[in-house]
Amino acid sequence: MMNVWSKIKKDRIAVSCLAIILMIIIVGIFANFFAPNDPLEINATLKFDGPSWEYPLGNDQLGRCMLSRLIFGIRTSVLFVLVAMFATISIGTILGIIAGYFKGKVDEVIMRVCDIVLSFPSEVMTLAIVGMFGTGLKNILLACILMKWAWFARVFRSAVMKYTDKNYVMFSKASGCKTGHILRKHILPAIFPEIAVMASNNISSQILMVSGLSFLGLGVQAPTPEWGMMLSEAKDAMLIHPYQMLPSGIAIMVMAVSFSFLGDSIRDAMDVKHEGYALKKNRFKRKRLAA
Repeated sequence: MMNVWSKIKKDRIAVSCLAIILMIIIVGIFANFFAPNDPLEINATLKFDGPSWEYPLGNDQLGRCMLSRLIFGIRTSVLFVLVAMFATISIGTILGIIAGYFKGKVDEVIMRVCDIVLSFPSEVMTLAIVGMFGTGLKNILLACILMKWAWFARVFRSAVMKYTDKNYVMFSKASGCKTGHILRKHILPAIFPEIAVMASNNISSQILMVSGLSFLGLGVQAPTPEWGMMLSEAKDAMLIHPYQMLPSGIAIMVMAVSFSFLGDSIRDAMDVKHEGYALKKNRFKRKRLAA
């Protein structure tokens, strides 16, 4: 784990993406402090006004402060998605470890349930669940958890099975160590980098999904600030005031790209083949310089 982190620190793109993500999360948590105005305050006289000292990003179709809505939208568009992803990964990790470590009938039952869940297209089932339970952020996040946990469980099961027959795990079993101790001290740390890779890569898709459903009117409902809904409201005035679409659109893109690049950097840091290729490349460069 420390080796992976030391490699990530040397990657400027990964460090930059991590800094952006942490900065946005902090701003979202302390939105009341950073937002210059009330995100729900309506002022019809400021409808579609441009940027000013009081309203740095201008005003929307109802005269509300776009910067304040963008800042408060971090909570619904990012923070709640992170909570849902944490719940999804927790369920997938627990079931994947149980299936991969104990195997046998337990593995069969869990994998057959996963097969049933994965047999349905996740996007279609998400829309179906939202249609049954109604629109709203809670129902979208619930649908994402119900449709994603099986995929994580299957992947983590395969990762766990690579380590159950390792010598240090077999030695721990022979020494009489409890199952909980082995899972906590040996199995979980071994698959943690893979958990981090999958989490960072899938958070971007979750952010895009939640924003997309809100854009279609199935997610967060007015007047709660949310980036996808802000983009949907701005599209009605796209030809007259195209600037309205930029803040929320850029925010969604920056978060999705940052998580995606961070996931790629973590994956490269874990990849032994990638490390070997980099070493060979550096040796080749040194030979050329010496020649």
